[in-house]
Amino acid sequence: MNRGCLTATALISSATLVGLLFYYFRVYPSARISIASAYCMSLEDALAEHNQEHGPLSSTENQRIFEVLLGDNPMQTNYLEERLRFQLDEKGRAIDPWSSPFEIQPDFRVISPGPDKVLRTEDDVTSAEARKSLPQEPS
Repeated sequence: MNRGCLTATALISSATLVGLLFYYFRVYPSARISIASAYCMSLEDALAEHNQEHGPLSSTENQRIFEVLLGDNPMQTNYLEERLRFQLDEKGRAIDPWSSPFEIQPDFRVISPGPDKVLRTEDDVTSAEARKSLPQEPS
């Protein structure tokens, strides 16, 4: 290969790398937020379905709630079977795209700590906020 061909190949490779890095740092974070929003809504919907059939859960502990929603309930119903696949940490807690456990509030609203991994900060993702961002049906 001659030197001009190597230079052109290096330029193309560099441009490709810059493009991939731009994509990763610009698009991927917003994709994680969308995924966290979908997880929050899906988990809240599963909780609502369970609560409607069996009454409210007595625990808001993430791990116990997942055990119940996965079938440890009187009817042995898996409320998450046809929903999103959740990732679990080593303690069996559902985790968000940043590997932080979801918080399930006493009213069964779901919160992801968001990119900073700290609850009750500006970047938290909540089921309530996720539902507000859904397209509205025409009236």
